Amino acid sequence: MKAQSELGGWTENAALLYYQAFLLYEKPEDTLKQVLGEFRAGEIGSNEAIRAHIEKNRRVIEYAVKAASVPHCDWGYDYSEEIDLALPNLHPIRYLAWLLSTDARLLAEQGDHRTALDRCVTMHKMALHAVDKSMMTYLLGSSTGALANRTIQAVLAVMPGDVGTLQRLKAQLSQVQAAFPPLENAVTQ
Repeated sequence: MKAQSELGGWTENAALLYYQAFLLYEKPEDTLKQVLGEFRAGEIGSNEAIRAHIEKNRRVIEYAVKAASVPHCDWGYDYSEEIDLALPNLHPIRYLAWLLSTDARLLAEQGDHRTALDRCVTMHKMALHAVDKSMMTYLLGSSTGALANRTIQAVLAVMPGDVGTLQRLKAQLSQVQAAFPPLENAVTQ
């Protein structure tokens, strides 16, 4: 087995994997973006364009899942800039969360409820990674977690009863939610 240092810095910092996912992500054009939003909202079923978008971004999803498994995430913000602090990852994290939510709903539609719920847990871990010292990152983390919760509700609505999967989900969510920092931390910053 290779030593951690031989595997690269990503084993110590999830941000390195997220940044790669951001670079590989192929944003949908406006029409497809609207269709994807309608699909995530449960207004329409999947179609070939939605499935193609997910397949085109399969590697991006793999990077996100791998990044979410890394405990530490340092985005490398330059806090010396104070009010002019650049947060270039805010929009890409949202895009990545939307992609994972779309994938989860597609997986649920195809009957793979366990993997669909795993995508939701990945979104919750991303939310935890998104939160840093500033209020903006806290709000991003909160909105990503809210999207994950809406997606979980949608998956559970079409999933047949499976006590084992539900207990597994409950345990995973408990761990992530216990680690989410309180709002007071962001307010004091």
